[in-house]
Amino acid sequence: MFQCRAQHTALSQALDCLRPQGAAIDLAFYQGGSPDLCLGEAFHHSGLRHIAAQISRVPRRLQHAWNRRRLSEVTLRFLVDCGDEIKRYLLTDVVPLASAQQVFEDIASKRAQPLQVVFCADERDVSLAGRWGAPAPVPASGAPA
Repeated sequence: MFQCRAQHTALSQALDCLRPQGAAIDLAFYQGGSPDLCLGEAFHHSGLRHIAAQISRVPRRLQHAWNRRRLSEVTLRFLVDCGDEIKRYLLTDVVPLASAQQVFEDIASKRAQPLQVVFCADERDVSLAGRWGAPAPVPASGAPA
């Protein structure tokens, strides 16, 4: 399971959703502490693993095979091959840059909890505008453009 929100409650929920001996891959960065995160049951009783994803870091045992160049090439190839799926399933909103203030206010006031927001300077690039801009036309397949 991939956990992407920088909230200790989201990590706790992710761990609760795993089967015994499962792993949560944590892509978030936590600014503060995690007072409500109870790890005893997760680690000692259920055998769960918490894997922290690190930007530009490769585990030592893999560094000989995964240098920066290979990591970059594979990442770019993955984005070319799977970019449409990433946009469809991970980007919840692509909005005009002019709407940025409203997006931040909605998140701060808990009126919205987007998974991932991308701001576009050119409004022609807005494809999943959602609540902060004009909705994009949905293709016949039902998937966002």
